[in-house]
Amino acid sequence: MKDKEIEKLEVNEIKGLKPQEKKEYEQVISQYDLDKIYNFNLGGFSLRGEINTPEPILRDLKKMPKKYEKEDNDTIYLKSRDEILHFGYLEFIVELKYDMPQKGLVTVYLILKEPVKKAGGLFIDYNSNTIDHLILPNDNNLFNKIATEYNVSGTFGGRSRVETDYEPLAVIRAKHYLYILAGHVVFASCSENRKFLETRITLLQSSELGKKVLQEFNRLLPLIPTTLNYEHTVYAQNQLLTNLLRRFENIFAKDRKLFMGLTVLNAEYRNNINNITNEISHHITLDNFEENLNFPTAQEENQVKFEAQHNLENQEELTL
Repeated sequence: MKDKEIEKLEVNEIKGLKPQEKKEYEQVISQYDLDKIYNFNLGGFSLRGEINTPEPILRDLKKMPKKYEKEDNDTIYLKSRDEILHFGYLEFIVELKYDMPQKGLVTVYLILKEPVKKAGGLFIDYNSNTIDHLILPNDNNLFNKIATEYNVSGTFGGRSRVETDYEPLAVIRAKHYLYILAGHVVFASCSENRKFLETRITLLQSSELGKKVLQEFNRLLPLIPTTLNYEHTVYAQNQLLTNLLRRFENIFAKDRKLFMGLTVLNAEYRNNINNITNEISHHITLDNFEENLNFPTAQEENQVKFEAQHNLENQEELTL
């Protein structure tokens, strides 16, 4: 890393990084969020870093049948009644905020919790995305209103309820779209992931503090599953290193040159990956996908299910 680049970075903001000092370390060690694509996450469904989710998907997440699992204090745990094709069940929580916004009322939040497997499953995080919120009176009908609004079955709040059938076609299409997108991105981004991994390792080798990170990296490297293909292995190695950088983030304050060097590499990687995903999104089969979410026909539904099952049978599973 050239000193001139480091000096320039200290003066000028790099595109894609937040200027606030308190966010600086977080941005340095954060990897571009390919995770939601690799894990087919619906929350924040956007290729361009936007946190909004299209209305048809939100509608499906609210209306799809859910089963009551358990309660813990002011949190209710739910699971989708049905699996979404071969992608498994969706998990939800309902958070209750009593006496908000005023005494006698309850603010209710429906939240989608999606697992994010990293480094070949060595680490699992969860993305939480608020799907909807209600303000309801704190009365004997509170839980019945929640169950009705979010289509929940099971016994809770002292009553037994049965869900209403609803086919979440927008969710099915979104999951399948992410499956196809991941298939393209995993191959297209491989060389960029390899470059990002190698340049970070080289930079860390130039610092005593960096060598401590690499020592732990090499110790954990054999734990990455050997069943992954080459492209997924490279991505998993990158995730492992990123996770370790988060754990060692406090040491960067002692080595400004290392810190700034990682910042430059992170910014370059974010920009390059963003270009790759944007390019792919304009050329894959389900182009203009979001605009069509509102109008899935029975024929389209059957085609989506057929293609998803066909891909599952003829390709390696793309989750890490």
